[in-house]
Amino acid sequence: MNKKIIPVILFSIGFLNIHAQTLPKIQESSLRAPDNIKIDGKASEWNDQLQAYNTATDLFYTIANDDKNLYLIIQAKKALPVTKIGQKGITFTIQRSGKKEYNDGMGITYPTTKLTFIFLAGPYNPATADSLMLKSNNLIRDMVKDIRVTGIKDIDTSISVYNEQGIKAVCLFDNKRVLTYELAIPLKVLGLSLNDPIKFAYNVRLNGLSMSNPQFNDTENAMAREALSRATAMMSAVTDFWGEYTLAKKP
Repeated sequence: MNKKIIPVILFSIGFLNIHAQTLPKIQESSLRAPDNIKIDGKASEWNDQLQAYNTATDLFYTIANDDKNLYLIIQAKKALPVTKIGQKGITFTIQRSGKKEYNDGMGITYPTTKLTFIFLAGPYNPATADSLMLKSNNLIRDMVKDIRVTGIKDIDTSISVYNEQGIKAVCLFDNKRVLTYELAIPLKVLGLSLNDPIKFAYNVRLNGLSMSNPQFNDTENAMAREALSRATAMMSAVTDFWGEYTLAKKP
């Protein structure tokens, strides 16, 4: 196991706020995106209050649209999902047929570069939060240059974050160690239209890591063995959820 990952696995970056307890696990209705929406790794236009909190993935999220794009906004506030995002990315799959299956789905994965976030190691310290936030965000900007695409006609499987197709993806930390992930996909790329809105299925997946299970032969390390075995299982597991969405027209 990568020693740099161990403190991230075992450390929680904070308790879920009370608001999470009142949110549905899956977003319940369609939503128009705010007029001032920007794909900048910040959720200020949403007042940092998203539509659902999915307990299987420990992710807050909102899916929304305007006349041109479909948007996915995610916030991760715990170390485990943040670490998975950094190491394997989030895969967002659209299934126009409405079937909740991956076959023939259109998928976007971002980020695509393995990242170990120093921002998560150790207890939270407000005095160093801003500088560590900047270091972590600069790491993302410097290293993540690609978006992985599957199942979308006439688009290569790997495209630049500055692509001509208009697909935008960003994830950045705030100084409270919350990771905000934002994705925008043009409706025309997905074959969706407000003129003929269909109910489609979507999937959000945290990809599991390929990790070896460390072995300890001496009984003195029983607790460490159990803790690392549990952490390995959690990191290796794929967690995801399905939902349904119909494009929202202007009121």
